[in-house]
Amino acid sequence: MSKADILPTPIRSRRAVLAGLASAAALPIAAAMPANAEQSSDPIFAAIDAMRRAGAAMIAVDGDITDEVADPYYKARAAVMRTRPTTPPGLAALTTWTREEAHQLREDGSMLYADDLYTLSATIDDAVRGMSGLKPGSPVAGQP
Repeated sequence: MSKADILPTPIRSRRAVLAGLASAAALPIAAAMPANAEQSSDPIFAAIDAMRRAGAAMIAVDGDITDEVADPYYKARAAVMRTRPTTPPGLAALTTWTREEAHQLREDGSMLYADDLYTLSATIDDAVRGMSGLKPGSPVAGQP
């Protein structure tokens, strides 16, 4: 197969990320969940909030977005994918966030990278198993 036959992996542009952030801001996950001690103790809410705040900082930039502004958003987004919910409302927040991300990616004509999809799927699976009293799943061969 020649290099010309290999399609490039779709990468979300900063413009697409900003469009997604603007639409996601209209869907506050935490507001849809009951405000109680369970929510405040679940780390996923803080992770999602940090990602949304970093996204708002990117939206506020007039002009080119520097790495100093973009990097915190991408790091916070990665943290959401690795943060295991500890409560059913937290799990609902993560699955809602996942659904929002999938919707935006579909709208952008893009897709999650395979490693991101694996990480997010493993986080959700481990959270569901933990809340159900089951052992966490075994990693797939070759994956962390």
